Amino acid sequence: MDVTQSDEDTVDALKLFSKNSSKTAGSDPYRYKMDYPCIGTCLIINNKNFHRSTGMGARNGTDEDVDAAIKTFSELGYKVNVNTDRTVAEMKQLLYSASKEDHSKSASFACVLLSHGDEGVIYGTDGFEKLEKLAEYFKGDRCKSLVGKPKLFFIQTCRGAELDNGIEADSVDAQTSERIPVEADFLYAYSTAPGYYSWRNTTNGSWFMQAWFMQAWYMQAWYMQAWYMQAWYMQAWFMQAWFMQAWFMQAWFMKALCKMLTRFCGELELMQIMTRVNHKACRGVDLSDESIIEADSVDAQTSERIPVEADFLYAYSTAPGYYSWRNMTNGSWFMQALCEMLTRFSGELELMQIMTRVNRKVALHFESSNYKPGFSGKKQIPCIVSMLTKDFYFPDFYA
Repeated sequence: MDVTQSDEDTVDALKLFSKNSSKTAGSDPYRYKMDYPCIGTCLIINNKNFHRSTGMGARNGTDEDVDAAIKTFSELGYKVNVNTDRTVAEMKQLLYSASKEDHSKSASFACVLLSHGDEGVIYGTDGFEKLEKLAEYFKGDRCKSLVGKPKLFFIQTCRGAELDNGIEADSVDAQTSERIPVEADFLYAYSTAPGYYSWRNTTNGSWFMQAWFMQAWYMQAWYMQAWYMQAWYMQAWFMQAWFMQAWFMQAWFMKALCKMLTRFCGELELMQIMTRVNHKACRGVDLSDESIIEADSVDAQTSERIPVEADFLYAYSTAPGYYSWRNMTNGSWFMQALCEMLTRFSGELELMQIMTRVNRKVALHFESSNYKPGFSGKKQIPCIVSMLTKDFYFPDFYA
């Protein structure tokens, strides 16, 4: 266990505180196309020093995260753009400018945000802004050249002031125990995205619940899902409240869920099944709504209508309401685990599988050491919010 002893851990919070990959998109409707001239741009914003008026201290150790991110994303093939100590206005301008670039020859877009924060907000050097305000520039109706392409946000900030005391759990071999975060091993599947309607027919009931009961989840789906989830829980592979959601305006989430579970149970990993649920939900309903936008289909000869919120991934360093730990010498737990897992598995595993391994690394291999009373021996679990609609395999750009 990589428990820090001599170096102090701190938090990003309020002041109180090429192996050739065999994975090719081809004509697979469930896999993002990667046959573009460039995999894309990676925008890194690293806020280390803050104006006195914010009450925020310097984020020592963050430079280690930047170095790791530059190395990792460069090796993945991204064009890395690093920016340090930016005000809120400058952060917004950077993201706005990035959204206005021509991404037509890029397969994706990545953004790494390193700063202080609280639930739903991130700090610039002079104040804070809602995260949703920074990401909204890349929605489908605002950034047309990234429509239908993955937009990946990796966010190293605190999301509150709670501390995770951890809990003892049996290890895989059942002979020893290990301490895991109390927030580990949850999945939340929401019928719609934050801030959006979830539709309910006044005669037949909600689409979400009625689809659930009508489909009855099929006996096979019940059995196979229970089998898989129990296996993952016991091995502590699925380490976080993924907040995996249909996330789509006017989408029959439960109907898509039942179909995908029935079709792919026994064949695919759960998060890959949930990605297919997203894909089915956002492409399976043809409605007239301003929240839906045209996108090229796989064969590039036709177009399909998808939600403007589709194809985003938000990888948060910690669960809602919790501190996010950063070692002042070695960097943050999340970013160091992220870069390690991306480097190790990018030519082998799908992105959501990689992120599960990031969750596991952070949850099991780190524990805080801090001089403040009550701040040592704490745990952390990342939180992955996915609106991806296809499997994402990094091309292998290693020599």
